[in-house]
Amino acid sequence: MANHPALLYAYWEGDKFLTKNSVLTAKERQIAFLASSYENNCQYCMAAHSSIAQMNKVPQENIDALREGRELPDKKLNALSEYVKATTTKRGQVTNEDIGKFLDAGYTKEAMLEVITIVGFKVMTNYMDHLAQTPVDHPFQGNLWIPRK
Repeated sequence: MANHPALLYAYWEGDKFLTKNSVLTAKERQIAFLASSYENNCQYCMAAHSSIAQMNKVPQENIDALREGRELPDKKLNALSEYVKATTTKRGQVTNEDIGKFLDAGYTKEAMLEVITIVGFKVMTNYMDHLAQTPVDHPFQGNLWIPRK
């Protein structure tokens, strides 16, 4: 990212601003980062966010489910994961059904906008990691994830 200051700035400053102004909890943000990174098939971000999720005390069963593409045991967090995945794979063209399930789970329209922000961050980092073939750092090696083919 340092090779393109605008990319670095957009990610670094945007992430700091999101953290300070989020409507989602730290745990929910990690669920969202993992769900989008899974759909984007990003080895580096899956390893990094699995580790960060553990630091944020996301239950391991939820992390494992996200890493395996399975339904999460927590229904509300599963609704978040599914909405993030829909936003990612449908490139923002979510259906009324996708929106309804997300809102029915207790999330807000403001959280829908935050999902767009998170998916945007993951587009920046996941695509950059694909392009750079970023190796997984030592601290994240314990959560190495093998991308789907």
